[in-house]
Amino acid sequence: MLLPAVSLAVGIAAGRLVDFGSRELVVYISAFLTLGLLARLARATWLARACVWLAVLFAGLLVELLHRPGTPPEIDAAPREVVLLAGCVVEPPALFPNREQFVLELEPAHACE
Repeated sequence: MLLPAVSLAVGIAAGRLVDFGSRELVVYISAFLTLGLLARLARATWLARACVWLAVLFAGLLVELLHRPGTPPEIDAAPREVVLLAGCVVEPPALFPNREQFVLELEPAHACE
């Protein structure tokens, strides 16, 4: 049970270094699971286990890819331009001389459609 957990953790860590697409990873996972099943049927236990560990490693890569944060939002506005934003204030405002600053969590762009 420890080796699959380590394999998953290595996959998640490797996901930060190597860039794969989600389709590629699904193909790799499916291929290794199929090879593992064929190796199991051929009674090659060590090969079947290695294929499953590799499938779990690529599953870790997929988990990291699916939970990767997106790009930070950017507001394209000119100085002194009035901008209407929708969202929630998530922290109490900080008071400074002549201004007030607060953190606003914006609504997703597709929420208004």
